[in-house]
Amino acid sequence: MKKILSTVVVYLLPLALYAQSLRIRGTVKDKEEALPGIIVSLEHESFNTVTDLDGNFELTGIPKGTHTLRIASLGYETLLQQVVVDQDLSLGVITLNTQSLKEVQVVAELKGTETKALNMMKASNVFANIVSAEGVAKLPDRNVAEAVQRLPGVVMESDQGEGRFISFRGTPSDWSSALVNGDRMPVADEESKTRAMNFDIFPSSLVDYIVVSKTLSPDMEGDAIGGSANFMTKSAPATKTLQASLGAGYNAQAAKPVYNASLAYGNSSRNGRFGYFAGGSLYSRNWATDNYQVFYGSNRDQSLTRLELRDYEGKRTTLGFNGALEYKFNDDAKIYAKGVYGSMNDNEFNRKTMYNWSTGWGQSIKLQNIHNIMQTRFWGAELGGDFKAGRNLSANWRVASYRNSFAYGAVPYSKGDARNGYHVVEFEKAVDFTDFLYLDEQGRVTDEMNAYDRLKLLDIDSPVPGYGDNYKNIQPQYRNTHLVNPTDSLFAFTRAYSETNQTIEKDPIVAQLDLQYHINNNLKIKFGGKLRMKEGERKVGLELWERNKDLSPAIIYNNYNPAPFNERGGFLKELGSPYAGKLFPFFDVKGTDNFVRNLGDSLRYIPFGVKTPYFQQMVGSSYSYTENVYAGYAMAEWQPVPGLTIVPGLRAEYTAPEVKADSIMTVDPALGTVALTNVRAGKAYLSLLPMLNVKYALTERQNLRFAATRSFRRPNFNEIKPGAAAIDYSNNDLLYGNPDLKPTYSWNFDLAYERYLGATSMFSASVFYKNVKDHIYTAFEASSTDNTGISNEFQIPGGVIAKKFQNAPQAMAAGFEAALMTKLRFLPGIMKNLGVSINYSHTYSRMNIDARDKPQQLPRQSPNVMNVALFFENGKITTRLGLNYRDPYLYELNLYAVKDPASQQTLILHQDNDYDVYIGRSMTLDYSFSYRFKERFSFFVELNNLTNTPYTMYRGRKERPLKTEYYSIRGLAGIRFNL
Repeated sequence: MKKILSTVVVYLLPLALYAQSLRIRGTVKDKEEALPGIIVSLEHESFNTVTDLDGNFELTGIPKGTHTLRIASLGYETLLQQVVVDQDLSLGVITLNTQSLKEVQVVAELKGTETKALNMMKASNVFANIVSAEGVAKLPDRNVAEAVQRLPGVVMESDQGEGRFISFRGTPSDWSSALVNGDRMPVADEESKTRAMNFDIFPSSLVDYIVVSKTLSPDMEGDAIGGSANFMTKSAPATKTLQASLGAGYNAQAAKPVYNASLAYGNSSRNGRFGYFAGGSLYSRNWATDNYQVFYGSNRDQSLTRLELRDYEGKRTTLGFNGALEYKFNDDAKIYAKGVYGSMNDNEFNRKTMYNWSTGWGQSIKLQNIHNIMQTRFWGAELGGDFKAGRNLSANWRVASYRNSFAYGAVPYSKGDARNGYHVVEFEKAVDFTDFLYLDEQGRVTDEMNAYDRLKLLDIDSPVPGYGDNYKNIQPQYRNTHLVNPTDSLFAFTRAYSETNQTIEKDPIVAQLDLQYHINNNLKIKFGGKLRMKEGERKVGLELWERNKDLSPAIIYNNYNPAPFNERGGFLKELGSPYAGKLFPFFDVKGTDNFVRNLGDSLRYIPFGVKTPYFQQMVGSSYSYTENVYAGYAMAEWQPVPGLTIVPGLRAEYTAPEVKADSIMTVDPALGTVALTNVRAGKAYLSLLPMLNVKYALTERQNLRFAATRSFRRPNFNEIKPGAAAIDYSNNDLLYGNPDLKPTYSWNFDLAYERYLGATSMFSASVFYKNVKDHIYTAFEASSTDNTGISNEFQIPGGVIAKKFQNAPQAMAAGFEAALMTKLRFLPGIMKNLGVSINYSHTYSRMNIDARDKPQQLPRQSPNVMNVALFFENGKITTRLGLNYRDPYLYELNLYAVKDPASQQTLILHQDNDYDVYIGRSMTLDYSFSYRFKERFSFFVELNNLTNTPYTMYRGRKERPLKTEYYSIRGLAGIRFNL
């Protein structure tokens, strides 16, 4: 009995003492706003905490008596203040001032400063990089992808010279997650079918902080093998804030102007209980690109089948808005609402010249007049609150809804017409190309009469010295062909069509509840759950117009007054304008839009349906889906000894997807129709994700971190889609989904060292390793049946039967990262205001796949990425020169397969990388300048792409180009106002 009583006393006495202990609460702010990441502790005692995003802190389990409160932070002098605790103590707002410690005030220069970002990084329990609004403003980054790419290990993919997708640590972009205020975003895009967010619709002016987490904790969404980027939108401020900017500039490639404007205002009530914020931005820019693309039709050799010269010009308009409301009932409860909206209209006109050497479809030159308006709309809204449910229990709840959509605008008809889309008016003339290399059956050079094969090759692939064009100057040689009529040597109308696309993805309900219980000041437990309901649809088609042969003779191009080609100072002038004087005339935008309408009955309209010639190409690209995700987690934050924080936990995510699509049952060549059946597929799975993060503070300014976590990547919906294949004529393949596909899982190990050198200076170095199972890739199949067992009778010429998404058994990625940001204070005089920011990352990856004998590099993984910025900052002037470098990297493996006649087995044709697709090296240079005058005003100048670096893709080696695109320089100048 005594033993039992002793045991009860031992276990209950500490709880009884803790129940009688007290707490100290307060809020740390500066003149502008709350200070997050501030360390608050009791001197010489094991009580410490960190201020949250609102600057609030709470020390619990404090015994009665006199204590010394200690507030320490980067950029501010350490505060020591005696406090007498005889009951729960609320210190209210603590406004620190470096000039007078007695007044307990600390002043930060600007809202959202880099100092705050460093404090947040230092205090975080996961390894993260944080960019503040001020950091974003220092370089000319107009969307959040361009801002994030300047962090260690981040690779950005561009579209028309603007940031679009990002990936982390050398992993594919769909291994990374994009969050807004902690929620993963729905995705709707013209081409991409992945879960990777298209960032070009998200203006950088909407965010207060960007938090890139390289490791995860259980309270974060777990589908992020590479990492996650959380874009935290602006909240209601503690004091009045007014920000405005107005700028104008010039795009050198388009030779047209650029405009930008933003306005934001926020304030709070006198008693500080109610706050609000509203902000908006407009970015309108003319753009243009000079582009040439090369197509290699044979996977048996490097012969060219088509050269395309593309001249793009357009106008993009991005609108952004975010708002926030907040009401504090008391120190223990508040409620808030947030809303965010982003849209982009891209009005694009493309003049495309196509030289077709292909013998399968005849030799010809095609001219395509292309006009489309791409419209992307994103919005999100959330309602949430924080409250204390008891002395030691706190809760956070939130409910949100999001929607993302893509559609084409009013081209060539008025708004709402189903025939609007990516609109093409095409003309063609037959030619005989005279630049073939003729070979006999033994592969020896011969003449045209005795040729067994004929090839169009570049000089690097030619077996004959002196034959073949240099990749920077591919010059088609041809003679006109008269078939029947003299007009056959002229460009004649072949077809017009509109590729339609309506893509919508929405998360109508996202609900989350987080509970935190303070067992004592050194041990907290946190648990919660999250629900996300997703639904989406991708619907594509092709509206077609052909010449009505019964009512119309040949429709000759020159009869419709095409205008001379506008070279804007030289098409591909960076390569010496190799096509000067050789470019054909084109319609203008109005002529393209009106062509179909003006010809009336001379054209035969074929609406999209089972009788459309291209129906089989499109049917496999349309599908709808739903996905419900139920997640729960439990974790602890334990400080067993001063300076050591251990965060273990487990997250569980149950995913239930369903995808609906059409499958082709029969094809009737006589009637030109197909019969369809609707099929559906989806397998639910449970993902268990144990995680451990350890942080040890070697000193007050040095952290050592270790993390061992498990994360995963959900299959994309097109990857598990049942039914008909998506047919891609450019790549000459049929791509089937695989309903049996497994999610990809990874064990991640990270070790990092951080040293904070001052208010705006730090150094970090880290290593990481990822052991990946069931990586998703595409593999060729020996069967022509789809995944429902129904035969697909349509075959693409060239020996390819089908390919399907599969799981690779094993993959890995490992690497090293380092970052340094510091001011050069040791320099004399004005030079001490100079500073440098450098980050570098190296990644090595390999994956094992059945199609290759040797392990392969992970696609979309750049081995070396580096950012260097040299800056100067004083009270008036801020100027920065920033360089971003990225190695070339593998984009896609060529796993072309043929059927062996003897064994009937499907064989991979190439084991080397000479047919694989790569993204070329990139090195861009940007510049910004700002001069502050009259205290609240500043003048700014921003210059992008000073090196005029092209975007390149190539096959095997850079001298075998697939795509080369130049954007030239763009600049912006204007005025900012900050209150």
